[in-house]
Amino acid sequence: MKTRIIAVAMSSFLSMATLGFASEASATTCQDIQVNKKPPIPFVPIPMKNPQTGEPYLPNEEIEIRPGEKMLAGDFFNQINDLEYDLNQWGYSLRDTDAATLAELKTCIELLSQQRDLILEDIRANGIGEWSPEERLKRVEAAWKRYQDQLPSWDELYAKANDESVKVYLPEVPPFSAPVPQIKRAELKPVFKERTWSFDVGEKSKFWVNAQASLSLRASKVDAVGDARGGVNAALMGKWEGEVLSARAHAEAPSTADGKLQLEVRGLGKVLWSKNWQLPGIHYEDTLEWPLDYSVDYRFAIGPVPMRARVGFRASAGAKYGYDVLPLQVGAHAVPFVAADAYAQVGVDIGIAGGGVGGQLILIQDYVTLQGAARVEFDEEPSLIVELIGTNSMTALSGRLYAYAYINYLFGKWEGKWDFFKWEGFRKDGNLFNFKWVWTPSGVTATGDLKAEDIMEIKQTEAELRLLEIENKSQAQLWNTMKAISDDANSAEAVKVLTEQGRLNSIATGVDESLRQYETELRGWTES
Repeated sequence: MKTRIIAVAMSSFLSMATLGFASEASATTCQDIQVNKKPPIPFVPIPMKNPQTGEPYLPNEEIEIRPGEKMLAGDFFNQINDLEYDLNQWGYSLRDTDAATLAELKTCIELLSQQRDLILEDIRANGIGEWSPEERLKRVEAAWKRYQDQLPSWDELYAKANDESVKVYLPEVPPFSAPVPQIKRAELKPVFKERTWSFDVGEKSKFWVNAQASLSLRASKVDAVGDARGGVNAALMGKWEGEVLSARAHAEAPSTADGKLQLEVRGLGKVLWSKNWQLPGIHYEDTLEWPLDYSVDYRFAIGPVPMRARVGFRASAGAKYGYDVLPLQVGAHAVPFVAADAYAQVGVDIGIAGGGVGGQLILIQDYVTLQGAARVEFDEEPSLIVELIGTNSMTALSGRLYAYAYINYLFGKWEGKWDFFKWEGFRKDGNLFNFKWVWTPSGVTATGDLKAEDIMEIKQTEAELRLLEIENKSQAQLWNTMKAISDDANSAEAVKVLTEQGRLNSIATGVDESLRQYETELRGWTES
């Protein structure tokens, strides 16, 4: 009985203390936040290039992102492309030229219109009037008197307490919801792999050859880059040392811009052939071959016979190329080759003697095959793939090359020989390297010729992915726990407890207010 009396009193007080037109206008409810999300658009990474010059940045190159602040290009573009990917899921892009409003506090036009109409109606009915402290005081006192006249008496309150048609309004209990877990995805890190090979055999004071090859590939979410090099150097009789043949191929496959392919072949220190391409898609294969000849003068003696010689090599050298350059894909094979034989031409410095040369010496026969591929694939999950294969078939310094001198005299003939070089040779036929690396968000697989740094990188990557998996599992477990709490907090029993608590608080506040007003009235009657 008493509970309903106080609740009815509080309901009456609240209804009379509110301006008449405010309750009508505020009946309109509006959404607080408006999210302007559009359909997702395809993710196109931003290339790691200088925007002013168009030149590509190296991942470990420092760039100035704002005055006085620098970052590594790889870290900066990784963060930029993460933001680009997130914006793409909302239907926006960092490439948009206009500023977009992704979310806003919703302005309730309908509510503002109703409030404006009510204010204008009140002005038309009552006029603006002159504003003065005396006029304002009169209006306040009049409003207070109207409020006191409308206060119900205790008898009215007791009468309404037994009326079941009188509703008691209590504040609604806000629902509790579990926070949504934020699942982190593995970052697509750039992969760079390189394999090199080199050997040298012989003596530079006689005959010496050196062969070398390298193949490097890089794959990232913004580009794929490949670089292949091969070369042969030689030395003759301590008189000359230099380049016989070298070849280089460099390919770049950005995600959005045109691909690039640069080829160059050099022989005996000069550029024999060079060509550059820049196209959306490049497919090229060819075989190039040149004759090479180089010699040095050399003096020696066979016994008492002074000799002069021209010692050198004749070679057929060139390269076979095949390249495919597509967005985020580079596939290539390159076969630089050299077949060089040493030779000598001799002369005798005294008239009674003669001379010549004999034998055959293979300076070098070398066929190096380099194959590689670097690509980014997007199937069920993104993956970075790098493959490196190198084989070699080589014979070096095999055979014999000699000079001879003879003297014919009346009662016989003398002959002597000089060996420029004599050896069974060096032969190698087989694999130089064979390596494949595949990175996915679920782990790394590597096969073939692994280096110590490859194994360390695999272990580090797997450790990072395990930590990420544990973090995501803990997020999911946290959500399950909070969801259980949410279900309990939003159950009928919990709502009943919270409602009763709010109801009792409201009743207690109403009792205190009623007693305060009653005491004030009693004091006023006593003083009068």
